[in-house]
Amino acid sequence: MIENAYETYSRMGLNGCILSKLDESGNLGEAIELIVDNGLPVTYVTDGQRVPDDLDVAHKRDLVSRAVVTAQRVSRNQRMAQDRRQDKLSQNGQWVD
Repeated sequence: MIENAYETYSRMGLNGCILSKLDESGNLGEAIELIVDNGLPVTYVTDGQRVPDDLDVAHKRDLVSRAVVTAQRVSRNQRMAQDRRQDKLSQNGQWVD
């Protein structure tokens, strides 16, 4: 989806981008990959519903930190889901260690 948006708007000549809905994002990887691959500067970020109050100037360090935290959260959630599945299988007598 993000690639389609880039293709649509890049024809107009992009000077930068705004990353929005960072508070709702499950993964920043696709956005960061597109930004790096196309040399597109990130000018602003927003992580709330109150625009322009939640609009901030983008800083590389903050984006990297946010990407790492988001990836860790996703990884932790996946491990927890895996553990729940294993517990359920174990309770049903279908799982053998």
